[in-house]
Amino acid sequence: ETRGAPGSESVLVRLPRNGQFHAINAFIEQPDRRLLKREGLDDDGALYKMFNAVTSGTSGVEKKNRKHENNADLSAFVSGVNNTSGAAFERFVFDNVNVPRQLNYLVATVLTQNNDNMKKNFYLYRDSDGTGEWFQVPWDTDLTWGSHFMTNDSSADDGIWAREDYVLGGRNQNAPISPSHPFVGTQALPGNRSWNRLINKLHGNPRFAEMFRRRLRTVMDDHFSSPGLDDRITELRDSFTADANEDRLKWGQFGQSQSLATAIRLLEGRYLAPRRNHLFVTHLEDNADNYPTPQTSSARLPSAQSVAPPMQFGAFDENPDSGSQDDEFLEVRNPNAFAVDLTGWSVAGGIVHEFLPGTVIEANGSLYLSPDVPSFRARRTSPRGNEGRFVQGAYEGQISARGEAIVLLDLSLIHI
Repeated sequence: ETRGAPGSESVLVRLPRNGQFHAINAFIEQPDRRLLKREGLDDDGALYKMFNAVTSGTSGVEKKNRKHENNADLSAFVSGVNNTSGAAFERFVFDNVNVPRQLNYLVATVLTQNNDNMKKNFYLYRDSDGTGEWFQVPWDTDLTWGSHFMTNDSSADDGIWAREDYVLGGRNQNAPISPSHPFVGTQALPGNRSWNRLINKLHGNPRFAEMFRRRLRTVMDDHFSSPGLDDRITELRDSFTADANEDRLKWGQFGQSQSLATAIRLLEGRYLAPRRNHLFVTHLEDNADNYPTPQTSSARLPSAQSVAPPMQFGAFDENPDSGSQDDEFLEVRNPNAFAVDLTGWSVAGGIVHEFLPGTVIEANGSLYLSPDVPSFRARRTSPRGNEGRFVQGAYEGQISARGEAIVLLDLSLIHI
C-alpha cells in the first residue's frame, strides 16, 4: 500500500493483436523516479537494484538514479550493517534505517512467503536529501504464495509450502531451509539456500525483533485473516475467469495444467488455510511450549493488540538552546509491558502528525517526533543521533512555549 510498503503496481491486462485476442499479460511498474514520486517519496533519493545479500562492498548492484555521484552512500550503509554489532549496530539502525517501512517490507515478505529475495530481487532506497534512511523495496515476486524453487530445483514444480520451518530442499534434498518461518532470511533460517545480511542483523536486534513481531501480528489481523483477503480473491476470480480460460486455451500452462477455479482452490486450501494456522497458532507465543519443529524455534508472535492501549507524551523541547525550532521534539512513550503498533494514530493540536504505517514502539520504549529529522540527529544535546533514538518527522506546526493542547488520537476509534 502507498506509504506502507512502497513497491510496483502490477495489473493483468488483456492484450489484442490485429484486432484478435493475443494473451493475458502482467503489467509491472518499473522501479524508477515515477514510482518513487507516486509513492510520495523523494524521486531524487538513491535507488539501487541489488544482486547481493547486502554483503561487503557494492559489487552486483545497479544504480538507477543520482548517477552524478558514486556508490559511496551504499558502501557506507553496507559497511555499517556488516561491521557493527550489539549496541553500536542498534545505534546505526535507528539512525540509518526507515524502521516502519522496513518492517512493512519484511511483513509482506512473510505473509506472501517471498523467499526469492534474499540476495536478489529487491531494491534499496535511500531518502538521500531528507532523513538519509534506507529501506528495501520488493521486486520480481513470482515465487510467492507457497511457490518455490526448492523441489527438484525447478520453479515449474507445483508444490506449495506454507508451514515448512525446516525442510531439506533442492534436487538432492541436501539444503536445510526454513521458507515458512516468520524470521526467514536470517543465517539460521535461510530461504532458497540464501540469507540476507541486513535481515539477519535486524532480526538479531531485540528492539527491532519485538517491533517486527507486533507489526506482523497487526497486519495478520487486519489484512491476512478471513474474510477480507478471501473476498478480494473472489472479486479477482469473478472479473478474470473468462480471460483466464481464453488465455489457457491458446497458450497452455507452465507446470501442471489446471483451471483458474482449481488454482484458486489450491491457493486457499494448500496455502492460505495452513499458512494462517501456522502463523496464528503454531507460532503464537502462548503456544511456544508446543512448537513442533525441533530444528528451529517459535517466533513467539503476540496476541492481537488490545483496543486503545494507553500511551503517554514524555519529554519535549519547545525552546531549543540552538535557537532553531527545527531542533524541537516531542517524545511519545509506550508505558505498557508490550509493543504497540501506532498505525492509524496521529497527533493533533499545536502540532499535526500522522504516524507512518508500521510505526511500532517497543514495550516501555519511546518515539521522538521532530519537524526535521536530520536536525534532531544533529542536536548538540541529548536526545540526538547516535543514541539509538527512534525518531520520525516531519510534523506540521510548532510546540508553543506559551502552552497549548496536543493530543494523541487513534483514528480507528473515531467514527463520523
